Amino acid sequence: MNINDQIAVITGAAGGIGRALSRELIKRGARAIGLVDANVTVLELADSFNREYGRPVAKAFVGDTKDEAFRRTVFRDLGKAYRHPTICIPAAAITR
Repeated sequence: MNINDQIAVITGAAGGIGRALSRELIKRGARAIGLVDANVTVLELADSFNREYGRPVAKAFVGDTKDEAFRRTVFRDLGKAYRHPTICIPAAAITR
């Protein structure tokens, strides 16, 4: 899969798998990653990626991935900041 210059969304981004996937996509040339999680630590993660890579490569979103309005906001905001995402990785552990 060609990752170069792509925009991705990763849910569960603050967790171990989401964090590792985010880092790997950036290393492989993704233009930007939407980091989505219910945990506010995703804000720190986005800041650390942006500092580490010296460019605005990560944008954090804190919310509930089960909420349709929240999901629309994520895709709309990423589209405005970069362009519409072409990669979506659902790594959030949703429990009932």
